Amino acid sequence: MILQWLLRYLLPALLPKAAAIGFLGGVACGLAIVVWWLFFSRAARIERWGAIILIIVVMTGTSLLLDKSISTANMGLMFLIFSIPGISLALVVWAVLTRNLSTAVRRISMVVFIVVASGIWTLLRTNGMTGDGRHYLGWRWAETKEEIMLTHDGNDAVLSLSGIVTADTISE
Repeated sequence: MILQWLLRYLLPALLPKAAAIGFLGGVACGLAIVVWWLFFSRAARIERWGAIILIIVVMTGTSLLLDKSISTANMGLMFLIFSIPGISLALVVWAVLTRNLSTAVRRISMVVFIVVASGIWTLLRTNGMTGDGRHYLGWRWAETKEEIMLTHDGNDAVLSLSGIVTADTISE
């Protein structure tokens, strides 16, 4: 899991040209975590297989509730690529935190961890992306720069990365 997060987030930050390796490394390490979980973990068989089935069901359900900007970004793969590290983290953290708890608490908390890790994406949207694949994420309900510009009083408003700039500000 640590390798997954290093590849997915640290490598692209240090070497922007390696962003593709970070994306693919994050997904590949997610698959490695699934293999470990299914075949090498000491959890009960029903928890091992149940977690993977639950992840698939929850991610499928979440994908139906996503903002259009996320569901269509990266050729429709943004949610899959970006959510796998988070769900992997949730699964591993859940397994570590609940290993000594009762079966009922473990299973209920597993559902909660997976639903939250996937469901957080329903609260977000992307406001665009850079050439190296970094997205500008924002809350789904927050106004976009374009919406702010359209509601601005001045007729001569110009959109910039730092906010709304009017012709008066430009001429100064």
